[in-house]
Amino acid sequence: IKTKSETFSELNIGTTVLGMFHPLPFMEIGTVEELGNFSLFCYTDGLNEAIDPTEAEFGEERIEEILNESFHLVPAELNRRMMNEVDDFRKGQEYRDDVTILTIRLTN
Repeated sequence: IKTKSETFSELNIGTTVLGMFHPLPFMEIGTVEELGNFSLFCYTDGLNEAIDPTEAEFGEERIEEILNESFHLVPAELNRRMMNEVDDFRKGQEYRDDVTILTIRLTN
């Protein structure tokens, strides 16, 4: 989440993988207050675990760096930029896992 104060917050409260278990084995609920305008970037672990030819991972630090540089973009452009960056990083290596990203921007 990136709020009107232009700071990032990681959402660490929730549950396990959605769609794998019925019912969910646990659910933690958290609250984020006074969001005003905010953006939410969600991704599956296939993004941060993408590897280059030396088997180095793309990593969460790269994701955060790209978000810092690109959060001014509209969500579709931000998603394209993220996927272009990971594709350049992989240099043709296959993905280890599926990749799903979702960006939502809400404004008052």
